[in-house]
Amino acid sequence: MIANTRARLVAAACALGLVATGAVACANTENDVKDAGATVSKGVSEAASSASSAASEAATDAKDAAKDAADKAEAAAEDAKDAAKDAADKAEAAAKDAAADASVALDDDMVKVPNAAGDEVAIPAAIENAYQEMGGISGPAGKLVNVTHKGDAWVASYADGWHIAYSKDTGAYVVKGLIGKFWFENGALEHEAGLPLNDEQPDRVNGGWTQNFTNGVIWAKENGDAGFDPK
Repeated sequence: MIANTRARLVAAACALGLVATGAVACANTENDVKDAGATVSKGVSEAASSASSAASEAATDAKDAAKDAADKAEAAAEDAKDAAKDAADKAEAAAKDAAADASVALDDDMVKVPNAAGDEVAIPAAIENAYQEMGGISGPAGKLVNVTHKGDAWVASYADGWHIAYSKDTGAYVVKGLIGKFWFENGALEHEAGLPLNDEQPDRVNGGWTQNFTNGVIWAKENGDAGFDPK
């Protein structure tokens, strides 16, 4: 009887041991599952966070790149606009200059002649005709040294102090001697006398010379005096 009881106790103890072992095994398995789940969850979270961060950075980079491209395109468009405006302005200026030159050439029948330095300059043909009628380079005027004009009024100056003034309204006339010196040194085309209307004439009453201009008379005396009498 005691033997049976002891056997039963041993069997019961063995059973309890198996139960405890199973319980411990179950407990360990459950913990392992929890740990694995936590690890997987953490990995998924980190992966998602990394993906989100990468996507955000990519979006920011794309936005910056798009802004840079837009800025460059805007700058290029502005440069092109400025270049086009400059080209248009230059073309307009060139066209105006060409039109002005063509107008002068058409109205005044310009010709090119050599000056004292050997360069070719453009002057009205009427001035050149008057110069050649005086003998040209062999005449009293000498070589051409300077040409100026204001609007359609021109004056060609020669080495020996003679000048030929011209406009299409007045024609071409020589301005020389004391009268030429007075007119030229007091402004020539800027002088209030204007342009000559004829060649100088001897003043048979008062002595000296006179020359009619558009706004009056320039006179000169044999003693060297000269002046202007307005109309």
